[in-house]
This record gives sequence, C-alpha cells and structure tokens, in this order.
Amino acid sequence: MDSTERRIATIQVRDLAIQDARNDLVVGTFGRGIYILDNYTALRSIKPETLKQDAVLFPVKDALMYIQAQPIGGRGKSFQGESYYHG
Repeated sequence: MDSTERRIATIQVRDLAIQDARNDLVVGTFGRGIYILDNYTALRSIKPETLKQDAVLFPVKDALMYIQAQPIGGRGKSFQGESYYHG
C-alpha cells in the first residue's frame, strides 16, 4: 500500500449517518473511531452516461480555511505553566 493511500480499518461498522447540512457520510466503527466522507454531492449527480466517460470534472464548493491562532503567547501551554487548562 502506498503511503498516501487511506483505507478504512477492517473492523465492524456500527453506525452510518448522513449529515444533510454538509452532505457528509459519517461512519462509526466498533472501537476504532469515525470516518467521514466529506461532501458526497458529486456522487448524487452520477448518471449511467457519466460512468462511460473517461474523465469527468464535478463542480466543487468553496472550502473553509483553518488558520491556527496562538492567543495566549506560544505553542502548547506557553507561559501558563502546568496549571493551565483549556477545554
């Protein structure tokens, strides 16, 4: 397996949920965590003619961008010491 490949663990799937607001499929496994198929909108638009084509470009939504902030000073606990709690 290539180091860039990601596969779901070979373990029992206990729950499937569709998140309508984001068109995500969430898979819950037994004791291993969750997997999320992010924005499966393109899968809903597939038609038999689409599968016969060599390549297809589907439209995509604008993505959200995460910018990490350090409001307390530095990495980790910074100067807050061992008593610092952040929930």
